[in-house]
Amino acid sequence: MNKIIVDNKDLLALKTLDPVLSKYIEKSEKPNRYYAESFFNCVVTTIIGQLISTKSAATIYKRLEDILIVVNVDNFLATPQADIIACGIYKKKYDQIHNIAKNLKSGILDFHELALKSDEEIIKVLTGYPGIGLWSAEMIMIFGLRHPDILAFGDFGVRSGIKKVYGLETLSKKQFLEIKQRLSPYGTLASLYFWQAHTKE
Repeated sequence: MNKIIVDNKDLLALKTLDPVLSKYIEKSEKPNRYYAESFFNCVVTTIIGQLISTKSAATIYKRLEDILIVVNVDNFLATPQADIIACGIYKKKYDQIHNIAKNLKSGILDFHELALKSDEEIIKVLTGYPGIGLWSAEMIMIFGLRHPDILAFGDFGVRSGIKKVYGLETLSKKQFLEIKQRLSPYGTLASLYFWQAHTKE
């Protein structure tokens, strides 16, 4: 995986947009996060991780990696369904991943073309596939397509981090949208710090 490198110019620009977040950034280490190895790899880890613990998802992915060696479209499609399900992947999740793999293989879904579309268009395409809701689409945009301005209301860690950074007891959708608008176009960079805040005591 490729470590997400925080660009100092972007960081400075983000800090100028919000004095409260700026103070948090000043006293924090740079986030330690990684991009997915590929678009398909990101789809796989996102779908596997839905509704299960991070530890369980990592265990299942490791089993999948052990049988595929390299988690890519060709290896996934060439592996018997039973072998993949035996890794701990539910049949429904297998079908969802298999469908996307087939579309990537055929060219119906082209992630290079997808990356050139607007955020709204990307979300519309991705959420058209079973297994990809809004949150999943936004995570794929961050870690699979490397989009710079994603701040997901549907992500618990992001919401928790925002409340910690701003000292809020609760966070309404209206408050979130105001923060999101203020931090644009550096939503993804802000997300990294909010995730970090969420994990800190």
